[in-house]
Amino acid sequence: MKINVIINRIPKGLMSILIVMIVAYISLDKNPFDTNKISLFEGADKVIHCIVYCVMTLIFMVDWAKIRYPQNITILSMWVCVAISFVYSLLMEYMQDAMQLGRTASVYDVIANLIGALLGFLFMKFIFFKWLYDINKR
Repeated sequence: MKINVIINRIPKGLMSILIVMIVAYISLDKNPFDTNKISLFEGADKVIHCIVYCVMTLIFMVDWAKIRYPQNITILSMWVCVAISFVYSLLMEYMQDAMQLGRTASVYDVIANLIGALLGFLFMKFIFFKWLYDINKR
């Protein structure tokens, strides 16, 4: 089964809505994963931030691709997805500080989020689209 058939079976926008809700929960809950019981290396939260926003950006791009799939996806629309992820990360950091739930905003978290969104862009541009083109070419 081709990847575009699988992607098109999922309702448009559903994945984006789910990832936004999941990230909001993870970002705003006081201790979403009970990290007191998990031993992590220093800076592990920044790696997690990077991964989460990379995945979020990729999901936004896949949902956008479902609307304009595949020939009309542009670099500009991919950058818009990166910008939306980044602005959402700024909103989550602001909300962490404003809601006073024991979480604080961090410039380093914002930087990790931006790096993750940019990695999502790079993955989609240089790996996924090339792979998709090769599959559909067969």
